[in-house]
Amino acid sequence: MTGRVRRLLSRRISASGIRLVAAATLGAVLGWLAFGPPWRTDETAACTPQPGVLTVAAGYDESVDQQRRQAVETWTRNGYRAALVQISPVTDEKRVEMAASADGCPFDVLVLDVAHLPEFAASGAITEIALPARPFLDRTVEVGKYQGRQYGVPFAADVPLLYSRGDTTDLIRRAWHRDPVPDDPATGKIIVQLDDYEGGSINLMEAIGTSNLAGFVDEIPSGPALRRAFQPGLNRWARLYRENPGMLASSRFKERDSVEEFRLSPGPVVMRNWPSAFGALAAADRFRADDGRLSFTIEPVPGGVLGGSVLAVSSSLDGARAEAARALIDHLTTPQVQSELFACGSYAPVVPDAYDIDSYVARGFATANDCLNLGDAPDAATYRDDFRTLAVTVRAAIADAGIRPPIPHYSRFSDVFRRCARAIVTGEATDADEAYYRTFSAALTRATTGRLPEGSPSSVCR
Repeated sequence: MTGRVRRLLSRRISASGIRLVAAATLGAVLGWLAFGPPWRTDETAACTPQPGVLTVAAGYDESVDQQRRQAVETWTRNGYRAALVQISPVTDEKRVEMAASADGCPFDVLVLDVAHLPEFAASGAITEIALPARPFLDRTVEVGKYQGRQYGVPFAADVPLLYSRGDTTDLIRRAWHRDPVPDDPATGKIIVQLDDYEGGSINLMEAIGTSNLAGFVDEIPSGPALRRAFQPGLNRWARLYRENPGMLASSRFKERDSVEEFRLSPGPVVMRNWPSAFGALAAADRFRADDGRLSFTIEPVPGGVLGGSVLAVSSSLDGARAEAARALIDHLTTPQVQSELFACGSYAPVVPDAYDIDSYVARGFATANDCLNLGDAPDAATYRDDFRTLAVTVRAAIADAGIRPPIPHYSRFSDVFRRCARAIVTGEATDADEAYYRTFSAALTRATTGRLPEGSPSSVCR
């Protein structure tokens, strides 16, 4: 592989590997708007937005050449342009207050993590919106809804994949299928993300199965019912944690840590990670056979949880400014812009046409096609083949992905869920009996209503 290709692919993973953390941080930062001070205080209601400029708030973007920023800031229409305001991942209170508005005014358009949309919809911070007149992937549309109404337009998808070297059939069956686990320990290594952050919550939801979280919007199950739903998956992972060195190490892993562990591990090894990890592995010669083909395979995570972001419009907008915001959103979801974000910035598209990389030339998507060609690099054809495999796999994974519970106070729910479920997997909770699950249920109930957990954070369920 040429140095140019390797550098480009490496930049893509180092840039996009933090996307989940950044998106969750943005949700926490902007959540201050929804459930801290009112969205439209006397001060912001009287603010004077900059004429002709829409402010777009988003989590930090380190994609190659800032593709998202380019997509936003090259747009103009009827005298309007857009300015991207990136929210720092630092979440101390002073920075949260500074990030809460642009020049004293609410942001015009928000790029929201799909898990945080219910918070903003329930608070009245964002307004209902009609989808642009084009096909979207069904699952990405669903996560933009709250109580049956569309509040977010799909912008970028994210869905987990399994990366395998060697024969990992048995490892995958033990970790992500619901079959009985054999008595003998697994041969090989299973790598996930179980550190104390939102990615850990998503991994634990995949262990349990999102179908077991489906009714949580209306009511949290009682302790016995919660135990019946959660215990099989959590006990399965608890056993793997005790027996498998990869699972044990995963307790301190985020996405980038997992990639490093995968690099250093001989097969058989399977890693659960996001599509952004593909570039890091494809850039390394050690993951290429003598004929240049990849020495690892990818497939969807069975029961993987859908991530990504949606575009939402502030409820403070009206008239020409609101119309301009909708026009910007239409622009950002066109197949051409989506193909550029995909091929050049590693953002998984939300429109079907952007996955058809072989049609880019015929459609006139020159920028996206150039990113796949990588100039005159001699191995550009190999990279295009690899990217085609990624596109097909990601689209299939999105179609079957599960969805996190659309709970208005999702951040608090996720924190409680993760602490209590993670303690079972890691063995910190040595007595996960019916009493434990009753406490677990009560803590989740408090969290879904926005109340803080009782006791110290480390003892939510004990």
